[in-house]
Amino acid sequence: MGPVVNHNNIYNSTAVNDLTSGIYYKFEEKEEYENKIINVDEFLSEMESSYSMSVSTTSTNSDCDSDSNISHAILELEYSTNYNVKGLAQIMDYYDLSKKNMRKDEMIQMIIMFETDPNNLKIVNRRRRMYKYINELKRDKYFSKFILYTF
Repeated sequence: MGPVVNHNNIYNSTAVNDLTSGIYYKFEEKEEYENKIINVDEFLSEMESSYSMSVSTTSTNSDCDSDSNISHAILELEYSTNYNVKGLAQIMDYYDLSKKNMRKDEMIQMIIMFETDPNNLKIVNRRRRMYKYINELKRDKYFSKFILYTF
């Protein structure tokens, strides 16, 4: 017999045994659910809390390392494709990082190391916000005349 799926036994008694997939499931309707109105907010908060509990119990260090590697790769791809050496140098200047005799790939690694350090979260978020503001001003018909900054 395959795994039994318990869907809170909400439906009328119906048993299905699918021999081809090896799955057996049964639905039963409980009397207390027949005319009960379900509060959607309570249901969603219940689902969120059960999900967060299951995620927190199954989370491991390897999951965190994997997420870190993925975000590192994403940042590396973003900086290598969207920024030239001058733009990377401007970011390093903003963070007050030394860029002396660095190649583009070394600059990218230095920026990523700085930005992924939790101690630098405040300044990193500020720089990203300021860059968004600059981009927004550059797209504006009137203010674009006054923005000379390029990256």
